[in-house]
Amino acid sequence: MKKIILLFISLFILVGCELYVQDQYREQYAVEAYLVANENLPTIWLTRTTSMDEHFYWDSVGVINAEMQVRRLNQDHSIAETYHYRRGSLGRYNPPRNAIVEPGSWYQLFVTFPSSDTMEAKTLVPGMFETINKLNSSYQYKADSPIEIVVTPSNYPGRQTYYFFTVDALNPSEENLTPFYHDMVNEKGINFKTLHKNTLGITNEDSYPKDGNGNIVLSTPWSLFAFFGQNEIVVNTIDDNIYDFWRSQGGQMGGVSLSNGNIKSLKYRINGGIGIFGSMARVSKHVGIMESLPE
Repeated sequence: MKKIILLFISLFILVGCELYVQDQYREQYAVEAYLVANENLPTIWLTRTTSMDEHFYWDSVGVINAEMQVRRLNQDHSIAETYHYRRGSLGRYNPPRNAIVEPGSWYQLFVTFPSSDTMEAKTLVPGMFETINKLNSSYQYKADSPIEIVVTPSNYPGRQTYYFFTVDALNPSEENLTPFYHDMVNEKGINFKTLHKNTLGITNEDSYPKDGNGNIVLSTPWSLFAFFGQNEIVVNTIDDNIYDFWRSQGGQMGGVSLSNGNIKSLKYRINGGIGIFGSMARVSKHVGIMESLPE
């Protein structure tokens, strides 16, 4: 599983329009990157923002002439190792091979533009964790008890762990839609292919019980399963950058109460631009979801 599972962050937010408060539009550089513990360094997208009345074209917004580095830092934030990214097309920058993201480590993005402007951001990768319990191969949909995944704690200095779940149907088909999503497709004309991946919003560690050994017992809501058949459950822990970006995005989208005429700015942890340079750790499990289990 090499795909980034962040459905709540769409690239158009970074490059298609400006969702921060300002009196007059000003073009900025935008970056999108998610580092995953124990996986290879990711592809990074680098673009410029566009105004609301400008058409979005990848070939016009992609920044293709920057110099990009990702640096692994020591605990004192001195540079331990530097990874040089290769330029691709349309603002895509490719990492070196076999550069694995170390859990619990600091990483720095450093970009230099032809104008000599720079962009810089840092992320602290959450500590890795693992599943303790063995899941069944199949579960009956909406059984009396949810699917529980017991995981070891994931360490993040200075705060409790923040989780989000993703469920990805591996073989989605209209015939395999679960009842709620079947009705949604029929009543609202939604393309069933867009429903294959569902995400639960951020929850914190204190929201879940612990077993006698201090492991966290995570329950997977049935509402995340849009299809019968094989599904992949992904449990993610996130850094402060992703947490702040998503929480502030909730203000933009009406997820929190706002006074009249007041729209919160997105919270970026980037110097010299906007966007997201974040990190996570994750584990995944495959399960079969059945209408009913055989006798």
